[in-house]
Amino acid sequence: MKLGLAISWEFARDARARATADFLAHDADDLRKVWRKRQVTPLQRYDIHLIEMRLGIEAPKKLRRGTAHDWIAKMAGHPDFWTPPARPPEWKIG
Repeated sequence: MKLGLAISWEFARDARARATADFLAHDADDLRKVWRKRQVTPLQRYDIHLIEMRLGIEAPKKLRRGTAHDWIAKMAGHPDFWTPPARPPEWKIG
């Protein structure tokens, strides 16, 4: 069970890192960075909510996609990835 949790955590962390990289690469050639002015994504809203709950703080009001990204990064990202679950000891046969 513990090994499954650790592997699942690592997979989710890596998937989140890939999603963040894709998010940052989106419209990378747009010098006006139009994406920063768009509405906050559902994933950002979820991360903001978790950070607010875990740290007991409130996010700034009227965030847009770019300012939300900056605030989430400043607050250290998704709280579920702050501390990895412990891996069980390696198996030994015999």
